Amino acid sequence: MKIWGVVAALAAFVGACAPMQEIERVPEVDPKMAETFASTKAIVYERAIVRGERGDSTVTLQAGLACVPQAQAHARSGQYAATDQEYENAFQEEFARAGYRVAQTVGSGDLFTDKKDIPADFRIAGVVTRPKMNVCFPMAGFGNFSTGTGEASMTVEWQVYSNTQRAVVYTSVQKGYAKIASSMPSPSRELWREAFARAVRGLLADQKFIELMNGAPTTPVVSRGSHPRG
Repeated sequence: MKIWGVVAALAAFVGACAPMQEIERVPEVDPKMAETFASTKAIVYERAIVRGERGDSTVTLQAGLACVPQAQAHARSGQYAATDQEYENAFQEEFARAGYRVAQTVGSGDLFTDKKDIPADFRIAGVVTRPKMNVCFPMAGFGNFSTGTGEASMTVEWQVYSNTQRAVVYTSVQKGYAKIASSMPSPSRELWREAFARAVRGLLADQKFIELMNGAPTTPVVSRGSHPRG
């Protein structure tokens, strides 16, 4: 999930008018801390995929002090991997902060490790839908396309896969939302990351998920064909 060709898009559509994205604003949540580190189940972040329709409008680019909408970016395919490493970083950071045992696969140095081979009770993946962003570059008229403000939202269906049962045993739909009010570098990257992190915190506040992480019995979820297996 990247903002495609920011400079090129603004240059090509300067003076044009583009509709704003409908951002779904949701309140922050308080993740629940793990009861005890040693007793919680071990997890691995598997991956995230973005699912929608090819051509869906996802980002509106704005320019100038008035943040006038200038151009839109669209999804290039109906489903694609959210390969930005910062999503995995955000997931691991939120889980570690809440006191859960999460395999630290980022930066391990082993480029050939298959996550399916990492010892863990559960693998967690996310299906992202409705990624929306409005991002503004106030100083675009002076050639500054790197700092800005904005808002973003997304919906994430978390799928929890049991390595023991070899099946998805729980799903949880959570909303992600982020806002940057003061200009900062690379706003689009930070907006996507923080919206994703908010959806992670939503999962960590889900009581049934908490019970699962503390050893509650599990049963396979009836397949709906949405498990993003590798």
